[in-house]
Amino acid sequence: MEAKTVENNELLDETLIMSGGSKKISSYDFKGGKITIVMGGLEVDLTNCTLSNNKAVIEIEAVMGGVSLTVPREWNVRLDVVPVLGGVDDHIYKTPQAYVDPAAELIIKGTVVMGGVEINRA
Repeated sequence: MEAKTVENNELLDETLIMSGGSKKISSYDFKGGKITIVMGGLEVDLTNCTLSNNKAVIEIEAVMGGVSLTVPREWNVRLDVVPVLGGVDDHIYKTPQAYVDPAAELIIKGTVVMGGVEINRA
């Protein structure tokens, strides 16, 4: 993995082909974005973000690669990802006592082919 970069962005736009990366995003108005991965991996830390109008959409297209998102515990994550020979995992069960705000919704859409999407809570 390359060095972690810190960005002040309201939109995430990442394309990685046969490489890896790590991003830490800070925003008071995070709106979502797009992630495209082909034979690589990306770690994204969104723990310093506040959702724009309590809602954001991230579109993920991954082929033979994966995305790991770290989000605040209170975000409600709705998964609308189609895995083909891959998987999608939200680790909310690791924090059973966590309060989830139904209004703060992160929607994750996309397709994962022979790869994975992992949601971690901080």
